[in-house]
Amino acid sequence: NLALLAKQVWRLTQKPDSLCARVLKSKYYPHGNLLDTVFSSDASPVWRGIEARLELLKKGIIWRGGDGRKIQIKRDQLIPRNEGLKTASFKRRSRLRWVNQLILPDRKEWNVELINQIFQEFDANEICKIPIAISEVEDCIAWHPEKNGIFTVRSAYKLAASAKNKAALEPSSS
Repeated sequence: NLALLAKQVWRLTQKPDSLCARVLKSKYYPHGNLLDTVFSSDASPVWRGIEARLELLKKGIIWRGGDGRKIQIKRDQLIPRNEGLKTASFKRRSRLRWVNQLILPDRKEWNVELINQIFQEFDANEICKIPIAISEVEDCIAWHPEKNGIFTVRSAYKLAASAKNKAALEPSSS
């Protein structure tokens, strides 16, 4: 059931102009986007269902780069690897916030020198492997567990099951 409901939440992210998405946006996140939503205590049962499934969805979402203007370096999952899709802490302090600040605009290449100065070596290597769009394309979210980036209930179920197994293996505290 979690995976089936997560499919509905995926639709809200992929079709933000649908009637359902517009109604929910006007009530629950009028000035932001669904992935950044803070949930209120007086929400409807429908919205509470979305809230629970959104956490599952966030575990499997990865950003596919275009122009890099929507992807936040520290917050968003952007590195395509098996685990740890977010960047680790910076080597040194940086005011950089968006991925497009890591790209040389005139050549559409990564600023490798800057990336190596800011990120840990393992993150820097992975970031430099990510292809950059040559044409002006917007960033978009994709479903990381599937190679084609399209959400499937099956892969969401597997992700939820693996998360549940990891939680069960962690030692509990008293």
